[in-house]
Formats: sequence, structure tokens, C-alpha cells
Amino acid sequence: MSDADINRIGVVLEDSARGFQFFRTMPLDEFQNKYHLTQQYSFWYQEMYENIWSNNCGLILHDKYAVGQDKPLSFAARKLNELMSHVSNNSATGFLMTEASILSDYRMINRGEYGGSYKCEELTGVGGYQINGVQTINDIPILGSIGKAYEQSFRDDPYRILDMSSFYSFEYRNVEYATLLCNMFWTPKEEIYPDIPLCSLSKVIDTLNSLYNEERINDVYNLMLGYVIYLDTSTDNPGSYEFIAIPTWVAEVSLGSAKRLIEKPDEYNNYTEKNYDMNARKIMINAQTGSLYDWNNNTKDSYKAPSLLSW
Repeated sequence: MSDADINRIGVVLEDSARGFQFFRTMPLDEFQNKYHLTQQYSFWYQEMYENIWSNNCGLILHDKYAVGQDKPLSFAARKLNELMSHVSNNSATGFLMTEASILSDYRMINRGEYGGSYKCEELTGVGGYQINGVQTINDIPILGSIGKAYEQSFRDDPYRILDMSSFYSFEYRNVEYATLLCNMFWTPKEEIYPDIPLCSLSKVIDTLNSLYNEERINDVYNLMLGYVIYLDTSTDNPGSYEFIAIPTWVAEVSLGSAKRLIEKPDEYNNYTEKNYDMNARKIMINAQTGSLYDWNNNTKDSYKAPSLLSW
């Protein structure tokens, strides 16, 4: 991805898919009947890999196998791309993997306690994979909506829409059954500006350092540049609304002067520290000015697209 690519501005339609949607290679009831999954069952996360966009994903995924699996995690990633092609017919949209997990085999569960392996035909003792990520437009990730930058939320449209999470999660057990769970799917309408100036990375880091020195944050788990969705106020019809995707820095941080971790880590799930951090959250920074969208200071006007600087 070049700097010129990320500087492009695109508008997205207001009638994009909202709410959780499932895309399955086999209906759930058919899958459960075939493998006799008639009682309570669950699984745990044996290994987790974060920020995989910043590493050589091929090396990370190719040699990772779940218990009893003859296909590596990279195979599940290819199946995910195949399933994504059925979700949208728009060639500009895609998927960027951000996290991947090795899942245990299905386990009996009773009153929240794990038991032995669930007897489910050829899936007995066979683990799986989970891949989380974000939608992309022209290979640029959509990192969320501006409402997720703030503590306060609103219940009325269009602000409610921008408070929803963009969530994509794929689970794979075998070629017969794979599930993609989506929330908020954006469809590109048109490109407004072919190029806009962005501030330097050092300016963004200065903003994060200031938050650290003020003890508003104590750690940064990751930092990404991509699109964030804002309310577009340039439409002529006051009774309608559209959304605009604007380059924005998004950081996952730990708030406050110290981490507040869950006291008793889960004895089964091999979560990373971020998953145990009760103060973990995302913050957003204007990619043109380097200024923070302060999570404590939002009104409905703060959901509107910022004024854009041109060359």
C-alpha cells in the first residue's frame, strides 16, 4: 500500500448492512445434526496471534496447526477469502486479518465447567481456527466509526450507526463448515479527493507521548492508519445522510496511569495481556493534524467529518 493509496477519500453508502449477519458454508442445524452436537459444547483459545498485519503472515500462519487438524491456519485464511467473495460483489472490498487463534477441539461443558472431548463423529478431538479482521476498500482497512472514539453514545440515527462496531470473525473446523460473522459492511459509492496531505508519523507519536506523560494512557498495544467512518455533512438534502471514509490513526491503548488486569486469568484460554486489561480501548487521532479525538469530549457535532486540508 503506497502513501498515495491511503490519502484517497471515499464516500460510503448509508444503506450498508447493519447488525450481525452470518455467512455459513452449511446451515447450523444441519451441521449440528450431522455431528450429533445436541448437548452443550464449547472450546477455548489455545494460542492467539495479534497485529498479524505487521508481520509476515505467511510465515506465521503456514506452520500453525490445531490439534487433530491436517490443514494449517493458512488454509483457513484462504477459505475465509473465498467466503468473503460471496459477501460482496464489489471488487473494491476485501478483508484484512488482524488476529488469528488456534482453537481447542469441542469440549463438553456443564455449568460453565469444561469436560472431556465432545463425541462428534470425525470432528472428535479436532481443533479449529478463528480469524478476526476488518473490511478493506481498495486494500485500505476500515478501522471503525468515529463513535467508537468516544465514551458517550447516542441512540438516534445517524449517530447510533456510528456507535456500532465493525466486527468480522471467521471460524473454521473443516471444509464442510465455516462461519463468517459480520457487523457493519460498507459499500463504496465514489471517490471525492484523489489525494490529501497527511501529517508525519512523528506528530502522531508526539500526541501519544503527551497522553502518556499526562498519565491518561500507560501503554500502546498497536497503532494503525486506515479509514474511519464519519457523518458526511456535504449532502444537499437535509433529510438524508451519507457517510464518508477519511484516513485516521487508530491506537489500542491502556487508559490511566497503570493497567487494571483481571485478577484471576482464565486457566484454559491463552489470552494476551490486552484481553485481560480492563482499561484497554481504542483511541483515534486526526491523520492530517495529529490531534486527538478526546474520548471524554464528544457531542453530536463530533461525529461529523472534519474539515479536510488540501495541498
